[in-house]
Amino acid sequence: MAHILLICSDAENEIGAPILLEFILRLITHLLTLCLAALASASFASIVPVGVQVGVSQTQVQNNWGWTECYNGGGNANSSIAGVLAGCQGSYLMMAGYVTGSANYSILAAAARADVIFNTGVQSGSGSDVSHTANGAEWYFSDSWSWGFSALGNAVELNSCDIDLMAGYGNHTGMCWHTGGGKLNQGWAYNTGANFQSIDSNFHRVLLVSNGPTTVPEPESLALVGLGLLAMVAVRRKTQKQS
Repeated sequence: MAHILLICSDAENEIGAPILLEFILRLITHLLTLCLAALASASFASIVPVGVQVGVSQTQVQNNWGWTECYNGGGNANSSIAGVLAGCQGSYLMMAGYVTGSANYSILAAAARADVIFNTGVQSGSGSDVSHTANGAEWYFSDSWSWGFSALGNAVELNSCDIDLMAGYGNHTGMCWHTGGGKLNQGWAYNTGANFQSIDSNFHRVLLVSNGPTTVPEPESLALVGLGLLAMVAVRRKTQKQS
């Protein structure tokens, strides 16, 4: 800021206060325009939900939270996982799903991309299987076993999907997709909280992408710089008149 004032002081001596004042006003207008444009065009994924969420409207997730669907496939689809992830580039990933015709995602969870696809490997289904904890959920991923999440603190029993989602087992909240041979395979299921549901052709498996919270220049900071420059010019002009 001091360097800016010094430069402006020298400029005033060279070109005069009226011209400098006009320049400063134009500069402030330009900076504020750039700031507002950045705010308007930024990907407003300022909300990365923590933990497993159920019954959230698709409009809220996409329009208010700033997420973009990058994959939407039926429950019986067989899609290349590498191809799916290639189309889902971003710092954060969200797994979600909804029943055909519903305006709400039945269930969803999100985390940093590296956490959502953290390779937990092929596991035993013994009840002591490994999950990866991130952003308030338990994650697991293998392109030849299963892919999904469970509520924070839940044990997973990956045989190959998490059978603890079932009412006769843990009745845990979460969702699991079958994988195999590098592909998403048919099924499997989700549980929104004591409500176990199988995944079939009437269910959409969805991935959404986001770059996370967006930082843009603060209008207040730009305005303070501009006000400081204007004050400097005003003080110098008053001083010159008094002398």
